[in-house]
Amino acid sequence: MADAIHDTVVNDHADRLTASVPLGDAELVDGIRQHLDDPQLRAAGATSIIQGDISER
Repeated sequence: MADAIHDTVVNDHADRLTASVPLGDAELVDGIRQHLDDPQLRAAGATSIIQGDISER
């Protein structure tokens, strides 16, 4: 799923991504984090918010 998210935002020429994922879904967070430069992660209730600049790798 992280790869699909990355492909979509790169195709849309986005510079930054903010995503909310279920709290505790470490695999998805790690997958998204690998596609971001300077990723930031914080908890928000039952979700985690991850954001960062899009990496074109």
